[in-house]
Amino acid sequence: MHDSSTPATIALLQRIGLDLPASATIEHVASEAGMDDSAKLMIVMSASDRTLLLHRISQKAGRDITFSADDNFLLGSDSDAWRSSRTAGLQTGQVPWAHGTESLNVGIIPAANSGRTQVFVFWHQT
Repeated sequence: MHDSSTPATIALLQRIGLDLPASATIEHVASEAGMDDSAKLMIVMSASDRTLLLHRISQKAGRDITFSADDNFLLGSDSDAWRSSRTAGLQTGQVPWAHGTESLNVGIIPAANSGRTQVFVFWHQT
């Protein structure tokens, strides 16, 4: 588990432009700097805060996210604690980010109960 209040995580969230809800806990974070920067975050939060996060993302992107299991490849390959391909029921959507110079891929389990649920976020420059 990663503390979402560490300076490195705060800087990464600011770089991505992602505002996490209060109940969010980051369980995995990885980033790569290069010609095209990227980051992967696996976040656990309440189902109601997930709805809030998706609303914030849709507002910033200027459109709603359409989710499909056919788009799970957008989350990239598994590595370390990033196990999106092994998450049953996962569906993924993509929205343009930062005026189209970046992409934000979001994976969710649509039938999440009222408890805590995982959200996979793969951000990358395009």
